[in-house]
Amino acid sequence: MQRRGGTIGHTEPNLSLCDGWSELLGVEGFSTPLNLKLLDVAHAITEWQATLTRWGNRASWQPRLNAVEERLVSAAFGGKSIEDAIRKEQDRLIAELNRLRAGETIVNESECGAGGYVDVNFRTEPPNGRVSIISEFDYELCKLAGGENDPQRCRAWRVAKSKEAVSGYYYIRVDWSGRSEGPHRYELTTDDRTVWLRYP
Repeated sequence: MQRRGGTIGHTEPNLSLCDGWSELLGVEGFSTPLNLKLLDVAHAITEWQATLTRWGNRASWQPRLNAVEERLVSAAFGGKSIEDAIRKEQDRLIAELNRLRAGETIVNESECGAGGYVDVNFRTEPPNGRVSIISEFDYELCKLAGGENDPQRCRAWRVAKSKEAVSGYYYIRVDWSGRSEGPHRYELTTDDRTVWLRYP
């Protein structure tokens, strides 16, 4: 898959969601039910926007995503089940965008609970690139404060070992002498594989 000059094994755009931010952050006992719902709405919109940014022209999906956000916020304030509302809007958004044929077929293939961490080997082309990674969750937390792409301000960035135990979505940056690429978002869920980060 071509990503701003870099390549990695091809995957279809996937709008699947697992746990919402309210559960990941563990704030159930420290916030109101409405704020928890709004936090999960923010999670869904952020995830979908990140995927759709790579999928096709923003003009084809941004108005639809804005409408989804408005309906989900309305559902939250209306006291409805936000999990059900998100699933309904997810199916609706996928159907609408696939009808446009503006990009690859969008899927909803959940790997939630698919099982723990996996071992991934990073290799770069050109060789000898320094690979830095950060989990998507930590990246989004750093984004709230700004400086998410600056390892000096966002301390969750780390230099990857030759073999890393990972699970889920990560942002990856590669640095060579006088050149950098990324960060780009990747899904790392396939066990015992080599991930080639190619930047011609």
